[in-house]
Amino acid sequence: MPTWAKVLLTIVAIMIALFIAVGFVGYHWFMKNKDQLMATRKEGIAYGNGKDAAACVDEGLKKLGGGLTSQINAKLFVEGCLSSAMPSPALCANVPPPSEIMRAAQWSVDECRRRGISDQQGCSQVMQSVAQYCQKQR
Repeated sequence: MPTWAKVLLTIVAIMIALFIAVGFVGYHWFMKNKDQLMATRKEGIAYGNGKDAAACVDEGLKKLGGGLTSQINAKLFVEGCLSSAMPSPALCANVPPPSEIMRAAQWSVDECRRRGISDQQGCSQVMQSVAQYCQKQR
């Protein structure tokens, strides 16, 4: 077998092993944190009762702490909260549809800056949930 084929097969094998390892770690992380994640969503649903959607976003953004877990928790909280909150037309006024990827991404970044959120990645995750919510409201 030529050397280039051996190198290519080695690279493919390493990529497959990495993919399996990431899947294994992700699965175990989810199983370990599943109860907390579900509780966060339920907390969001309870918080949203009697409040408008804008209050859900404000509260969800307060939950951002910089780590991956806090980003996931904030996103789940907001999604749960938005599912039970009263509509807030002002929240969705300037939100582009998620299908317009570049406009939605720019809106997300601009909205996070406007709100003074330093965790840009976490805030963008929350704003993606807002964009999906607004798409359903239209």
